[in-house]
Amino acid sequence: MSDDRPEGLPRRQVAAAVIVEGGLVLVQTRAGPGRYQGYWEFPGGGREGDESPEACVERELLEELGLAVTVLEPFDQVEWAYPGVEVCVDFLLCELASPAERPRALEGQEFRWAAVDELAGLRFLPTNASVIERLRALLGPDGPG
Repeated sequence: MSDDRPEGLPRRQVAAAVIVEGGLVLVQTRAGPGRYQGYWEFPGGGREGDESPEACVERELLEELGLAVTVLEPFDQVEWAYPGVEVCVDFLLCELASPAERPRALEGQEFRWAAVDELAGLRFLPTNASVIERLRALLGPDGPG
């Protein structure tokens, strides 16, 4: 973030998984309660203590969707100030540890495998915009395919 960011906002470190399988992207809704309940997001959550982004994604995917994943590489990093909190999200490109695994909604959220052109029609928080644009460039009709 720039130096002109609001002073004194608490900072939250978050990690999220970008999982692409068969040209589809795994997304889920934010479970409640909370201000952004029902918004779509890439699965993940807040980092605990000195937890690495990779360890956070692996833990969160098991807790939220019952999925074991393998982190492949960093995909994007976004910093954003919401009312009352600043977030830094590390988006990591991941794959399912086993192709036979299927997600299960363990925290009451919805999830879906969405085509990249469907993502624009889902209500995401602004922190996801650059990731969606990168996915559109990679997976869309004009992408490298």
